[in-house]
Amino acid sequence: PELSILAEGRLPVDHSPYVILAGEYRFALGGSSGLALRAGINFKNYDELGFAGAFASGFGLKFGDWGFDYAFVPYGDLGATHRVTLSRGI
Repeated sequence: PELSILAEGRLPVDHSPYVILAGEYRFALGGSSGLALRAGINFKNYDELGFAGAFASGFGLKFGDWGFDYAFVPYGDLGATHRVTLSRGI
């Protein structure tokens, strides 16, 4: 297993500065296959939406050259987004 952690600071022109924290935990499933569990928090909207509105999570699966990624991203009063990606490496 491998753990990756990301911390990013942003200084946008139209918003106060904010921080994004994220992590990914990878598991090898044999050969070139694997599973990645992901989670993060975007403090841009934390004050307005609270923890549940700023927290996102997902996972990724890799089988040889093929990859499948899923993420659940809440948007407060606007609802939530389910992002899905199917990819193939070259």
